[in-house]
Amino acid sequence: MAATTPEDRIAAAVSGISISRTTRAIHAVDAARVQCWAAGRGWPIVPCHAPLATIGGSVTAFRYRVLPRFQDIRYAFHFVMSASTRTGCAIEVLEGSTGVLRAVQTHSNAFPITVLYDPASQSAAERALDFGIASTGDDIVLESVAIEALPRALLQTGNADLGSDRFEFWPRNPILEANVFDQFLADNDALRAACRRAQFQHSFGDSSPWSTNDTSFDAVFPGGVNLLGRYLFNGDTTRTLNGRILAYCSDGTTAGEFRITMTNGDSVTVTIPAGTTGATWLPSTSGSPFEIDVDAEDNSSSDGRRSSRWDMATMEARRTAGAGEIRIETISIWEPAE
Repeated sequence: MAATTPEDRIAAAVSGISISRTTRAIHAVDAARVQCWAAGRGWPIVPCHAPLATIGGSVTAFRYRVLPRFQDIRYAFHFVMSASTRTGCAIEVLEGSTGVLRAVQTHSNAFPITVLYDPASQSAAERALDFGIASTGDDIVLESVAIEALPRALLQTGNADLGSDRFEFWPRNPILEANVFDQFLADNDALRAACRRAQFQHSFGDSSPWSTNDTSFDAVFPGGVNLLGRYLFNGDTTRTLNGRILAYCSDGTTAGEFRITMTNGDSVTVTIPAGTTGATWLPSTSGSPFEIDVDAEDNSSSDGRRSSRWDMATMEARRTAGAGEIRIETISIWEPAE
């Protein structure tokens, strides 16, 4: 059976302390609708960022490592591109999708371009989410990109879609313990995971990766990047995030390191081993991603920041062997499904 998803989060029918009030069916119906809203809402699986990559006539690929929700069944790829004169571009999602052609305007007339893509099947497993762009005329600058998992209008009940059937609690029907468990309590952990927060994604593209040949750490992003985890459990001060980088070396004898250091003191280093001459996800996808602890939000502060500061991620890389370059195409960081 399918459950409809409200477009907006509904307000509870009864507010305040209700310890002495009788539980009514309308309360359970409202709870079912809120659960459907939480499970079915869309989210930015690749938050908007600015690659500022120049794209010519050959395909430039942009690759991301993501942790989708099972509810994700359609993605909207949003682009803003510009060129020196009005030209065209070919866009293709790199998973067997048919390419589409779009017009590209000058910077002063640039407008968003959206391409829809449906994955072959539902899955909550870590995966790649990639696309390629090629110009059909003048060079193009990719000014911004975002990938959004679109909201669901309907959710299946009784499976990992997490739809809650409000008809099980219709007025004048008994509120059964089995229904309360099946529709709400059994899905609490999965619903919490489905509501996780998008964190950080940035791709430079395969035609213009970030690079360094310095033996001291160079900052990938001057000024750092803000990361903030959810406050889920009483006493949380940090939240563990996962991630991988898409990196390689310019020759077989060069090796390097990528490091993230947080304001809170935690850090992680990813080795880019010698012999990695093709773009490779590191740590390897045959094993676990890296882990980094970031501040959990503070619900007692007005802006949600812990200790009245941002937890800044300083991202750096360096060469540790050889005489070539360390090249980084993508940095992907996500919140795991706890």
